[in-house]
Amino acid sequence: MPTCPNCGSKATEDARFCARCGLPLRDGGAAPPEVAGPYVLPAEGWDLCEIVWWRGYVKSEFYAVAGRQELARSPRFHWRSSDPPAHDHEAARRAHEQLVRRLTDVGWEPLGSAVPWYAQRFRRLGGLRLLPTEPGGESREGGSAHG
Repeated sequence: MPTCPNCGSKATEDARFCARCGLPLRDGGAAPPEVAGPYVLPAEGWDLCEIVWWRGYVKSEFYAVAGRQELARSPRFHWRSSDPPAHDHEAARRAHEQLVRRLTDVGWEPLGSAVPWYAQRFRRLGGLRLLPTEPGGESREGGSAHG
């Protein structure tokens, strides 16, 4: 079982960041990826989530995940490349900004920027809640972030 290089807590094999201190993990606990800007480590009792990117055949979207729990998705945008969209791609940036607004509106606090640009991390004190799929819509219930 990998160990976080920052706080020493045990991490699961598929963890993308440490559940205790929030440090990004790569390859199950090896050196963290480069982080642009300040990185705030959350104290105990904080929930953590991260924005990830999904690419379909023609459309892509961002979604916020906490562990394996999907919290919310951005609007879809046109993107066919197997590489993530650049920050200057207008539709991707708008979709990402909308997801960030939805997270901050319900109390998630950004922890700084990350590499790649869209992989922002957030923290919130106590209890995960699912966000509506669309403003005013039904909440997503359970399931994997990749399902």
